[in-house]
Amino acid sequence: MTKRRFLAAALGVSAASRGRAQDAQAEARPDAGAIAAQVAGRVLLALDGTVQVYFYYLFVDGLGSDLFSGPPSERTAHFTLRTDPVRPVVTFNGDIAHMGFQPGGGEGLYRIYYNPSPGNRDFTRPDTFAQGAQIAAFRARRTQATLMPGSHAMVSGTADLASSTEITFRDRAFDVKDLYRSISFLFHTRPFALSEFGVTTISLPLGGHLVKVV
Repeated sequence: MTKRRFLAAALGVSAASRGRAQDAQAEARPDAGAIAAQVAGRVLLALDGTVQVYFYYLFVDGLGSDLFSGPPSERTAHFTLRTDPVRPVVTFNGDIAHMGFQPGGGEGLYRIYYNPSPGNRDFTRPDTFAQGAQIAAFRARRTQATLMPGSHAMVSGTADLASSTEITFRDRAFDVKDLYRSISFLFHTRPFALSEFGVTTISLPLGGHLVKVV
């Protein structure tokens, strides 16, 4: 075999190996666009002008909906999320208000917690949604809330996985990074008056879902 043919064969083997590895990785990766989770919780507009979201998971792809230590509720949920506080920048479009968010304390992370023994969680105490072990954190690329007076408000955005830790849940190993590395989210809540913001504490019921991006 000539030197040229040897190099060509070696490059061909290397390319084929890379191709098989990439194919295997693609097969193991969850499909983009699939529902990653469904959630229920609150969005809190605090007196200091910051906003935070906290919720519990109703369903997680890869774990199902058996995520509670008793009848499903915030008190019995094993998996919760609490965001770091953020501050809104408001842009008006007629009667519609668009609110973009910047970190207002902490790193602007969305932190996921696992509590093997939930019980005293309370929507009036956001800190109780940060109990247990932090098993993952996402960093938002951009979060946008749209407020339509008299109709509704929604929050949407995309976030990338910043860290994760493997746990064992119901005798199964679970690590968020094995399911997805980026998610988009859409949450719905009731409308509120902007004149209330920063004047009184506002706690709004929230529900929505997360979608796998990668």
